[in-house]
Amino acid sequence: MGLMDKKAATPSTPQATEPDMFDKVAEGKGSYSSVYPLEGIYPILRIDTLKVITTREDRVFFVADIEIIKSIVQGRPNGSCMTWMAPFDNEAARNAIKSFIAAVVACKVEAVTGADIREACGEGNPAHGRLVRLEATTIETKKTKQPFTKCQWSSLADEIQTQTDILRTEAGFL
Repeated sequence: MGLMDKKAATPSTPQATEPDMFDKVAEGKGSYSSVYPLEGIYPILRIDTLKVITTREDRVFFVADIEIIKSIVQGRPNGSCMTWMAPFDNEAARNAIKSFIAAVVACKVEAVTGADIREACGEGNPAHGRLVRLEATTIETKKTKQPFTKCQWSSLADEIQTQTDILRTEAGFL
């Protein structure tokens, strides 16, 4: 019996009274590791999924899983993937999320609402397949004086949006 058949199946062995190693794994939140944007220009990126995750430290993040269609960044070649994450508990990150959604739907930043962001991360993944541009620069944070990759997202013309399958094939995805 495969894992995907578990909804219809009845366990053939009794459950252990004490949690075993598998039960302990099932109690975990899971982990999320990713490849983040490096400094540089990404002329064409394709949105795979948008979602919200909660870390083990109970921080909530907006997450964009992205396919790199065209890149001039060494270390992030065409045909590879990366993830952009922004914490909801940080004002600058919330502004960046709003700008990202505006680029994805090709609207003014001022027009983006909480409902739009909720929908983008929701069921059906409506942003899947949308193309955007990214210019990532390294800045120093004001508070901690640590290096940080600032992402400036831009929308792409409708004429480019209709070329997704061709662009993905050229990048090596299909």
